Amino acid sequence: MLEPLLERKESLEALCAKTPAFRYRLAAASDRCGSAHLAVSEDLDGSALSADGQTGARLIDVTTIDFEVAKNDLLAPYLIKLDTHGFEAEILRGALETLPQTEMLIIEAYNFNLGGEALRFPQLCLHLESLGFRCADLVDLSWRPSDGMLWQMDLVFIPSASPSFSCNAYA
Repeated sequence: MLEPLLERKESLEALCAKTPAFRYRLAAASDRCGSAHLAVSEDLDGSALSADGQTGARLIDVTTIDFEVAKNDLLAPYLIKLDTHGFEAEILRGALETLPQTEMLIIEAYNFNLGGEALRFPQLCLHLESLGFRCADLVDLSWRPSDGMLWQMDLVFIPSASPSFSCNAYA
């Protein structure tokens, strides 16, 4: 697991103590290894990579999924879960070696443009299709409190070559 928030370290240590096979690194997933700025939100859950020098942003490590998979000798098949507030395309560029051995991706997707390279959910579906995955399910829908508009959901992707997609019938 990659987690950029130092505030989550205690919980992750407890999880590692309870589940010895679990490992984590305090870093954000990216398309490169190095460092970046993280804007930390008050509730922590809205934290996201930010422009260099943004007020209140902290410098954190970034790494790629491909690097971490190789470094930790992780065996396929893989499941990748992203809750990254619009940085999915960037992260997926850092997972191009891992993706062919990935059985499932679960990606938090938005119905609104969060800025930068952020992909709204229809664009995310098209992007994942170009990488060999199709949307198989959606869960955890959330609506914007101010007007009830669909805000976000988790999309579940599986390889396009899955036998599940070979039948176009409803039944």
